[in-house]
Amino acid sequence: MNRWTRCSGAMVCLIAAGAAQAQTCRLQTQTLPLLLVSQNMPKYAYQVRVQVGTPPASANPAAASQILEVDTGSTGVVVPLSAAIQQAWDASTKLGYIFYSSNSQYHPGKYVQVPMRLGVSADGKSATARIDSIEVLAAQCSCGVAPIPKGTLPGSVPTLSQAPDNCAAYNNTLALSSGGKQTLQNCKTISSDFGMMGVGYDRGVDKARNPFLNLVQMHAGSISPGYIISASGITLGVSERALQGFSLIPLQREAANAAGGADWQAPNACASFPASGSDYQVCGKLLPDTGITYMMLTPTKQPPAPAKLQQKLSTPAKPASGHAAATTATTSLVVPEGTPMTLAIGPAGQPVFSYDFEVGGATPATPDSVQWRGPLDAPPAHINSGRHVIAAADYAYDAACGRAGFRPATTAP
Repeated sequence: MNRWTRCSGAMVCLIAAGAAQAQTCRLQTQTLPLLLVSQNMPKYAYQVRVQVGTPPASANPAAASQILEVDTGSTGVVVPLSAAIQQAWDASTKLGYIFYSSNSQYHPGKYVQVPMRLGVSADGKSATARIDSIEVLAAQCSCGVAPIPKGTLPGSVPTLSQAPDNCAAYNNTLALSSGGKQTLQNCKTISSDFGMMGVGYDRGVDKARNPFLNLVQMHAGSISPGYIISASGITLGVSERALQGFSLIPLQREAANAAGGADWQAPNACASFPASGSDYQVCGKLLPDTGITYMMLTPTKQPPAPAKLQQKLSTPAKPASGHAAATTATTSLVVPEGTPMTLAIGPAGQPVFSYDFEVGGATPATPDSVQWRGPLDAPPAHINSGRHVIAAADYAYDAACGRAGFRPATTAP
C-alpha cells in the first residue's frame, strides 16, 4: 500500500489508499466550473446566482435572478413564490413546507416543476448550466408555530387541503411538520431574498430534486453526475482528471423508499479527542455541511461522552420586541475550547483522510464551535463537520460511481 503523509499548521494526514481502487463505472470527461458570487470560502458561504422558473417577457433579466446559498446539508431548492413561478404554482396541487428548527419558522407553499439556470451572470444574460425541469418548493409565507392547547378536541384544528391565496388564511391551521401538535401563527408574506439550494445526498429526499445532479448535460450523458467543492470554488460533474489526487471512499446504496430511494449513503468518520486522556470517540455517518460554520456531534448513548468533554454555555436570546424580559436564554452543550480533536474520514481504523485542530483555534479548518446533539438510542452516530473541513480538504461526490473523495487542500489548513 502506498502511504504518505503531509502535515502543516493543523495536522493534515492523507492515506492514498482509495485513489487506486477498481473502477466499476466509466466517467465522462467534461466538467463545468460554476460561477459563484461569493468569496473567501469556506469562511463564508458558497453563493450562486440562479434563475428559477420562467420570468415574464417584460422582466429585466438581471432582476429575474436571485442569489442562493449552496447547502450540502440538505437536498432540494426552496425559493419564494414569484412571477417566474406563478404559472407552475397555479398548475400544482402538491402542498409542501420547510421548517427551520433554528428559528422555529415554518414556510408553507407548493412543490412546482420549473426550469432552472445555475451560475447566472450579473446581467442575467448567460449561465454556467441549465436544468430543463426540476421540482422545487415555492414558499408562500413565513409563520411561527405554537402548541395546540390542552383539551382541544381531536380533529378540531383545520388542516388545509390546498394553498390559500393569502398568508393570513394559514393562521390557526395545523403545522404539517408537528405530528398534529402545533398550529401556525402570525403568517406573513415571505421575504423576497429567502431561499436555499440543497445539493446533499443521503438526506431522505429524492435525488431528482438535487440541482447539481440534474443538469441538461447529465441527463444527456455527456457529464457524469457529481460535484467537487474546494476553497477556490465548485465544479459541476466529475471526471477521472478532475478526481486526480482524491482518496475515494466507496459508498453503499440505500434501500428504495418512498422518497425516491436508491441514493448513496454518506461515508463514515470518527471524531476523537487524543489529548483528553480518554479513548472516547464518536464514529458514524459524516455530513460535510456547507450550510453551517460549526461542527455537530450526535453520539449514541452508550458509551456516554466523558463529562470533561462537555460544557454548558448559555447565550441570551435577542429580543424580537426589544424587551429583554420577553426573551429566553439558549443553552448549548459544547466541547470546551482548547480541546484537541481529530476528524478521521473513512472506515474506522482505516481513514483515507484526517486532520487535527484545537477547538476555539484560529486555523481556517477549525469550526466556530463543536456542539453536542442527541444522544441517540441506537447507531449510527452522526458527525456534521460544518463547512470549515473544506479548508483542509477538497470534497468530491461522485454520484455516478458511488464515491466520496477527499484531497488535501492546496493551502495549509
